[in-house]
Amino acid sequence: VGQLRALLGDAGLARYAEFSQELPGRATLDLLNPQLESNPLSNEQSAQLIQTIKAEPRELMTGLLGSPDIAFLGSQADVDAFLQRVADSNQRIVQQASSFLTPEQTSALSTVLSNSITTRKLQGAALVQKH
Repeated sequence: VGQLRALLGDAGLARYAEFSQELPGRATLDLLNPQLESNPLSNEQSAQLIQTIKAEPRELMTGLLGSPDIAFLGSQADVDAFLQRVADSNQRIVQQASSFLTPEQTSALSTVLSNSITTRKLQGAALVQKH
């Protein structure tokens, strides 16, 4: 952090921290927008979605970036509890997003988030096999 502060300054470091918190939302947009060729999200909708995802617990959202969730190294009960928390978080995101997305966009978001759980399960299985 000290080297980053020296390189970026306090304002730059604050923006870097904010941007890294936005990464799960931006990754979601990267998966969502190709599904919405005829009705892409506006800049305002995109910003609102990023903020909605950013408000969720970070440990539940980092899997959207494609990295494996460390919860998969725990017991099956730990994994099940984690996946339930992710599903609950996804439901909150979709519910909140439905207030600023069209029904088509909301449906596509729900599918993207649902698919991300499947991907995370596959990554988790691969992670467990390596250990």
